[in-house]
Amino acid sequence: TRAMFAEFTGKALAEFEEYVRGGGTGGWFPEGDVNAGNTHAVGLFKKGGFAPAVKIDVELWCVSFCGNAVTWHAKGLPGRPARVGASIACLCDSTHALLRDEGLSVNSDVDACLLLLANQARAKVQDGVSTFVSEGFVGHDPDAPNLWGGHL
Repeated sequence: TRAMFAEFTGKALAEFEEYVRGGGTGGWFPEGDVNAGNTHAVGLFKKGGFAPAVKIDVELWCVSFCGNAVTWHAKGLPGRPARVGASIACLCDSTHALLRDEGLSVNSDVDACLLLLANQARAKVQDGVSTFVSEGFVGHDPDAPNLWGGHL
């Protein structure tokens, strides 16, 4: 159920936060749902996934993909071979400095901080996807047959 998932996610983020606070390096992907529609348009990110980046001052990196929906689409495997582009870009060297520069306090404006990070990360990922699209990468072709003769 949704409540069980939220409890599990909360525990996992708390463990992750403790690990990073202790000097560990980690990565998490707080994206929203798998985009089954236009995969050239990045969907909204869930702000709650950015809680570690508000609680702990971290670098924030964004990963963009384009083309993988042809191989691994929202309905699952199998897909078909595709040219896949991937890029990693730094959004900021310090989440706390970015939030301060936007006039936000990690102590009192937590919800606004989460939303700002989610929206800026989404925009950065969209920039990467848009670049791949301009370079000819294909994101999703719902009418293309998959390896089993059906449709994606």
